[in-house]
Parts: sequence; structure tokens; C-alpha cells
Amino acid sequence: MRLRVCRLVGKRPAFRSTYGGHGREGFTLVELLTVIVIIGILAGILIPVVGTVRKKARSAQCLSNLRQCGAALLLHASENRGVINYKAGGSGGIGNIWTGFVANYVVSTAVNYSTMPRNPSLDILYCPSYFPFRHDPENSNWQWDCYGGYFVSTSSSKRTSVSEGGSTWTSHQINLATLDSPSRYPILMDSITPSLDRQRMNITSHTASSSAPSVHMRHGSRANTVFYDGHVKALDAVSLKDTGFVSGYDEDVKLVTF
Repeated sequence: MRLRVCRLVGKRPAFRSTYGGHGREGFTLVELLTVIVIIGILAGILIPVVGTVRKKARSAQCLSNLRQCGAALLLHASENRGVINYKAGGSGGIGNIWTGFVANYVVSTAVNYSTMPRNPSLDILYCPSYFPFRHDPENSNWQWDCYGGYFVSTSSSKRTSVSEGGSTWTSHQINLATLDSPSRYPILMDSITPSLDRQRMNITSHTASSSAPSVHMRHGSRANTVFYDGHVKALDAVSLKDTGFVSGYDEDVKLVTF
């Protein structure tokens, strides 16, 4: 008995796997399938979460862009006797659309629409969630395919004929002193012209149209907006209706009536 115990203590018994070798040499098929199933479940959980996080990040960037554009236009107004100039209709005067005023504040060099190289500073003109997403000099309409200026308010205010560089065009203007409550009036907001499938720089009607610039609720059924007091907010259908809108487009570019 003593000899047998000593032999057991002195010699480690060998472990044979089901594969006939010494020790563990691999996973069984059941174990591999279990791991694959677990990975699939985790992917199914994480992919939607990552997508949601990305959407929220783009919406936050959009609000930041609008805040910066709004600040630039308010600065323009402070240097222009309290008046913000827009551009809608007419011909020529391209340097005096609202994108031109903002560009002049964020770009150190002179803005030339036809030869302007790629400039990340101009990305603030665009919502990162919809085409064209950012400044692209290859897009000949880059100064037009951007956030929508809220021209509805200016249509009932002052319009004037402006001559510059040999061109005459109609300028939509709004004097900040005429606003009874700046926090209620949008300056810029998410926009879309569905027939062009892109953002557009002027919203001239509270009624959405497939062939005209309209408000676009692309951020979780909300349209990001900057107001004349400088604050930004994501407006849902109820808030847009309170602003005066009758209809708009949702994130799937489907017409929504308020």
C-alpha cells in the first residue's frame, strides 16, 4: 500500500483528450457554435447602438454648425446696422447670399465660388447627415446646397433691389430691431429640395413641396434650427407648426402634414 501511494504521488497521471493526444488540443464543434452564436447576439445588439450613437453625434455636430453660422450672421448684422441680407431670386450678386457672408468670416482668404479649394472651415455650412455633407469644391453648387435660410420671415419684411458688379438682384433683408421676440424666429434650419435630393439654402414657404426648398426633419423626426437670439434647438412637428409651418419632410423624405 505504501509503495502504491508513493508511485501515485511521484508520477503525474496522463490526461488523454477525446482526440487521443495528451492535454487539450482544440474546441469541440458545440463550443465553436456556441461562441459564434454569442458573437452574433452581441453584434445584433451593438450594431444598432453604434448606429444610434453616430446619428446623435452627427446631430450634435449639426447643431454646432448652425450655432456658428448663426453667430456669423449676427456678427454681419452688427456691422450692417442690424440688418441681415439674404439672397433669393434675381441674378448675380452671388457673393451676397448668406453663405457668402458666413464664408467671409470663417475663411482667411477671399471667397471665390468658382475656384474655391476644399476648405474644412466651410463644413459648417452643411448638415453632416445629408448630401452634400460637407464643403466640396467639385460641387459647382456648393454655396447653394447647404442649410436653409428662413426666408419666410423676410418675405413679409423688406425687399430691395441691389446693384453690384454689374448685376441687379432682389435682396431679402430682415432688421433685427423689427423682431418682437428674436428667440421665436429661425435664421437657418435643416432643409431639402426632394427633387434634387440635397440641402438647399433658402426656405421661402411654410408649405413643403417636392420641387422647392422645404424644412427637413432628418434628426429623429426633428429639424435642427438656429434662432435670431443665437440659441439652437431641434424642432419636432409640434414646434414647427407653432413656428408657422404647415408641412415638411421626415428623415425618409416622406411628406408630413402638421
